[in-house]
Amino acid sequence: MSKKPKILRPHEFTEQDKKYLLHLKNSINQLTSFSNLIMGIKDVDSIHLHSSPEYAKIVGLGNSNDIIGRSDFDMPCDGTAQFAQQYITEDRSIIESANISTSLTTLNIHNYADGLKTRVFEKKAIYNPESNAILGIFYSGNSVEVSEFLNIIPNYHLKFGEIDSLTVTSRNKLPLNSYEEEICYLLIMNWELKQIAQFMNTYRPTKIVRTSDTIRKKKDYICNKLDVIPNSIPNLVEFLIGIGFHKTIPESFFARIIGSKIIRQR
Repeated sequence: MSKKPKILRPHEFTEQDKKYLLHLKNSINQLTSFSNLIMGIKDVDSIHLHSSPEYAKIVGLGNSNDIIGRSDFDMPCDGTAQFAQQYITEDRSIIESANISTSLTTLNIHNYADGLKTRVFEKKAIYNPESNAILGIFYSGNSVEVSEFLNIIPNYHLKFGEIDSLTVTSRNKLPLNSYEEEICYLLIMNWELKQIAQFMNTYRPTKIVRTSDTIRKKKDYICNKLDVIPNSIPNLVEFLIGIGFHKTIPESFFARIIGSKIIRQR
């Protein structure tokens, strides 16, 4: 029976562990010297030990040397600092896993130094077989276009196919508040009133729990605001598609699910 791996902090590294990490750092440097790849290394306490220049850039740092010794809480990028505890919790789940080959894929949506972005990150333990020790976390990331983000929204591609000019917008040119815009957007996605109510109860919680009837009444109110007659979901959806509403994502909706969400663990 194999022994359980040790979990080592930097001051506990053997010379062999240090060489192992140095080799990994050199590999990252070679891979990213002529590319904008996002990758880096943290220790077992989620303190950054190394990163590619691109990762340093998106968290608001001048170069990859500036990242050494920082936790995600210490990043100039407000979005990264805001969700630092989530990232640390993810790291711990990998390090404390019984399986050294465990990897975690997460969808991170928040404001980076280069704006509100969707990025997919994969994390895995750095395991040195020579010392049977876990030395930290290796992470790599990829930017995801807004159109790809819609793969997690049911029915979009089925209904509209590929949209070339899809954008995130803070306000549509309609007399609607952000809550009403979000309801309109989900109606276009063919969500049922019950689904919309459940979504809003999760991401826009209020003291009074919403029901299908709550959303139906709000739909009626929106139709009156927009002079959609007769008052019905098909007519409202037809009106919204006619003005290109489906080609924009309300920023409030996009931001409603910001943070880090685990999308695969293996």
